[in-house]
Formats: sequence, structure tokens, C-alpha cells
Amino acid sequence: ENAVIVISLLKQMCVSLKVAAAVVIHQPSIDVFEQFDRMVLLSKGHCIFSNRLSKLPEYYEHILKEDMPELHVIPNDLLRRAANWDHREMVKDAGITPGGGNVDDGNIGDAFMR
Repeated sequence: ENAVIVISLLKQMCVSLKVAAAVVIHQPSIDVFEQFDRMVLLSKGHCIFSNRLSKLPEYYEHILKEDMPELHVIPNDLLRRAANWDHREMVKDAGITPGGGNVDDGNIGDAFMR
């Protein structure tokens, strides 16, 4: 798959040059998804996840209140959730008030931006 080759080459270049790259990708395959170190997932203008991919199990456990699905399901599962995401409801369910402010003003991603 061409996307896998491009992302692989990009990652090799970034590692060898010690630089970062920001990539916007729509519906990545699991082979592409696995090559990323970090992810910023946006939904309806809100950041719902911004961290290392190794933190996804914590996101599923603490925010989504469920076990993380099999690895090959993750990209589609996250995209489906992002499309249907209601930040006010998720913040209230998680008991998070980011920045100590009003829950309605909160950004659920703040809990995962470390």
C-alpha cells in the first residue's frame, strides 16, 4: 500500500534528522496507524485525545469506560467515536473539569495532553 510506504519513509527521515512531522490522515489502515508515535484526535472542533499511542488503553479505560478493542479495530473505532462524540456528555461522564473551569467549557483532551 502506498500510504504505508510513504509514512514509513517519512518516519525514517524524521528519526534520522531528529525532527517531527505533523500528518493529517483520513481513515488510516492499521499498518499506517501503528507507525505513528503520537496522535491528536479532533472531533467537532474539540481535541478528544492528544498523546502517545501507548496511552490509548488509559483513554479507553478512564474516558470511554471500556476495554480497548483489538489493535486492528482501533483506527476505525476511534474515528467512529469521534464522529459521534459529544464533548459535554463525555466530560460529565468522566467527571473531568479541565482547568478547574466549567464542565461545559472543558476539553476532554486536556486530560490526555501530557
